[in-house]
Amino acid sequence: MTPYTHRLRLIGPPLVASCGAVAEAVIGDIRPVPVTAILGALAGLALVGRFRYPTAAGLLAVGLNALEGPFGVDMSKPVLPVLVLGIATYGFGQRLELRRALLTCTITVLFIGTSSGLDPAGVTGSNTLFGAVLVYGSFAMGRLLRTRTRALEAAAVASREAAVAHERVRIARELHDLIAHSLSVMVVQAAAAEQVVRSDPERAVASTRAVQQVGRDALGEVARLLDLLRDGPDESSPQPGLADLSDLARDVPLLELAVSVADELPPLPPGAEVSVYRVVEEALANVVKHSTAAAASIRVAGDDGRVVVEVCDEGPARRGTALPGGHGVLGMEERVHMYGGRLSVGPDGRGGWQVRAVFPTAATR
Repeated sequence: MTPYTHRLRLIGPPLVASCGAVAEAVIGDIRPVPVTAILGALAGLALVGRFRYPTAAGLLAVGLNALEGPFGVDMSKPVLPVLVLGIATYGFGQRLELRRALLTCTITVLFIGTSSGLDPAGVTGSNTLFGAVLVYGSFAMGRLLRTRTRALEAAAVASREAAVAHERVRIARELHDLIAHSLSVMVVQAAAAEQVVRSDPERAVASTRAVQQVGRDALGEVARLLDLLRDGPDESSPQPGLADLSDLARDVPLLELAVSVADELPPLPPGAEVSVYRVVEEALANVVKHSTAAAASIRVAGDDGRVVVEVCDEGPARRGTALPGGHGVLGMEERVHMYGGRLSVGPDGRGGWQVRAVFPTAATR
């Protein structure tokens, strides 16, 4: 929920109830008009505090409306007190613990069941019945929404956790393949060094240095693998990298792709190259699903020792679809954060959508 939406939700209903009470008192000539208008307006405004102080705000609003009786207002005429009462008791059901909510609703029913709101001798069966139906009905609606909202939040959390776990399994498998390749290279280079150590010492030294470099890279990948490894079936396949980005045009024929990869890029670990490819792949999938754009651009460039990846489309968003922000974005975040990078997803200011990922290199970590 955006801050603007939250403010509108907080202030909107009380403001409508307050202005409506004043208009009803003046237009309906509910005498004494000043008392009816002032107390009705104050009762509506009291509901502004219903989120932070639901019990106090609700009982205050109901009490201010009930005060109209002792001032000579015919309580059968105003309609807005019914709206105020409904909003207040709806809040009891949505925001209070069950026992406290039921107690507060019972107090409210007894309070509004009197003709004046203050004189217990004025209690009538019809007033009490109407008040009970309205109070407990509004309370039940608030309680049902509270239960449904919590169930949806729990389901969303579980879905998010499952999506993150699935993405980590996929990442771990890819890193497994990369590490296996690195170890194979190390074995080959070590064997070559052994064969020429006496006949060609310089070549032997070069081979051992290659073993060292590949080993360092593999150790970095192993450290990340240990953090992300999950149980799952073994799946081995060649992993894509920066050189394969231009091939994505074949996978998304609905888009006209412009691919720009800088010639001189800071060196990235093999696993990071796979992550760059997967981020671009997921970003393009979101373009196809959520945008009406016919073209998109992929840009990979170096910036102060970092690799910056940008995927932009020309927009606009497709009607009836949510903007990207679901499991695909979670997967992209997981990949970028694994290498200590940053991901931003949002409008590009020109009517389109942009995904921007920054990957630090070994020199900038």
